[in-house]
Amino acid sequence: MVTQTSFTFVADPDPERLRRALRHYFQRAFMLTRTGGTVILLCGLLVGALGEYLTAFAFVLLGAVLAFVVPIRIMNTTLAKLTAAKHGPTTHRIDEQGVFGSNDLLEALYRWPALTRVEEMPGLLMIVTVQSAYVTVGTAGLDPETSAALTEFVRERVGRA
Repeated sequence: MVTQTSFTFVADPDPERLRRALRHYFQRAFMLTRTGGTVILLCGLLVGALGEYLTAFAFVLLGAVLAFVVPIRIMNTTLAKLTAAKHGPTTHRIDEQGVFGSNDLLEALYRWPALTRVEEMPGLLMIVTVQSAYVTVGTAGLDPETSAALTEFVRERVGRA
């Protein structure tokens, strides 16, 4: 006997959970950007100590922008775009076809072969796609048993194709 498992629920947008998901998603890229910026900044200080003040200023400025401004700008811009797309509650359906989400502005179905990795955060599943994008599924409104069953269901299917 074949059973069709399906999870259907509505999740309200939560900007703070979305911010945590973005921080997690960009963590490696931001670490590289900040490290590179710090190295450039330190090189600028070293060049300044050698008396090349104009070059040192350029290095310090570039390093500071990479280390501090770029990650914050990327985070805020991405969060603003995603918040605009998360207009109102999102209806999620997760079944044998894949992960489907819809709200007032958009509908999307991600089939299981297009999903490569799932990461669980408090109240949120973040599922990475083959295009290195991600799908967020808010699970904060689900009871713990349903949330655990949903997470297990998704983990069994993601990355298997």
